[in-house]
Amino acid sequence: MLEHLYTISRKAFKHSRLGALVGASALLSVGAAAAGTTPADSGPPSQSVGQTVTAQNSAAPLVAQVDNHLILVRAKNEARQAAERLNGGLNEYRAESAMHGSILQVPYVDNNDGTVTFTFRGGNPADVAAGIYSVESIITVDVTSWETVIDYNGDLRTDIAADTPPSTIQPDFVSRANDHFVLVRAKNEARQAAERLNGGLGSYRAEPAMHGDVNQAPYVINQDGSITFTFQGGSPSQAANGNYPIESVVTVDNRDRSVVVDYNGPIRESAS
Repeated sequence: MLEHLYTISRKAFKHSRLGALVGASALLSVGAAAAGTTPADSGPPSQSVGQTVTAQNSAAPLVAQVDNHLILVRAKNEARQAAERLNGGLNEYRAESAMHGSILQVPYVDNNDGTVTFTFRGGNPADVAAGIYSVESIITVDVTSWETVIDYNGDLRTDIAADTPPSTIQPDFVSRANDHFVLVRAKNEARQAAERLNGGLGSYRAEPAMHGDVNQAPYVINQDGSITFTFQGGSPSQAANGNYPIESVVTVDNRDRSVVVDYNGPIRESAS
C-alpha cells in the first residue's frame, strides 16, 4: 500500500512539474506576443512619406489623453526614432536637441483628435553638433494606437530657414499649460512660494485645493501660457478650522518655471 502511494505521489509530482513548465512556457509566449517581439526580428521596416507605421513593442491601446505627460514623452520618442530610422540610423542622423530633452521644449501640436504632430530638424551628427540642420521632419503619432505617420521628411523648407535656431521654433505654450504634469508642478510651485512668503509650514498652510487634485485648484491659464493661481491660507490652526485670512495670487511661467507673486495679503472683498 505504501509503495503504491509512493508511486502515485511521484507521478503526481512529475505531472505537476510538467504542467508548471508548460504553463510557464505559455506565459512567456503570450508575454512575447503582447510585447510585439518575435524569435527572429529582422529589424524595423523601411518607411516612406505618408506611410503609417505601428510602433514596435507597443502596449495595449491607451485612452487618447494627449495632456498626459508620460504619453507625450513616449510620443516624442516615437517620432524621433521614426526620423532616425528613416534617415539612416544614429550614425547618419541626429535630431535637434529639443527632441532629446524635456517635453516642455518640444515643438509639437495637439491635433485634438488623439494625435500629436512633431515638427523638428536634424542632420548629420557632426553638422548638428555645430548647429547646422539639413533635414526637416514632420511626424504625427496616434497616442491611442501608437501608429506613426510621416507627413514630411526632406530638405529644410523656406518657412523654416536653415539658419533659424531651433529655439526660435516656438512650441505652443498655451496648449502646453493644459499638460497635467505642467499643471501639477505649477500648482506645487505656487503653493510653495506662498509657504515661503508666509513663514514656512510652521506658520502657514494653504487651502486644501492647493494640496489635492489639480483639477480642483483655482487657476487660470493666461494668453502667454503662464498659469495664475489665486488661493487662500492661514496658520495651521486657522486652516484646520477652515479660517483663511490670507489671499495669495501667484503666477508660474511654464516656459522657464519662473514664479511671480502678484499679491499676498489680507483677503480682498472680491476673493471672499
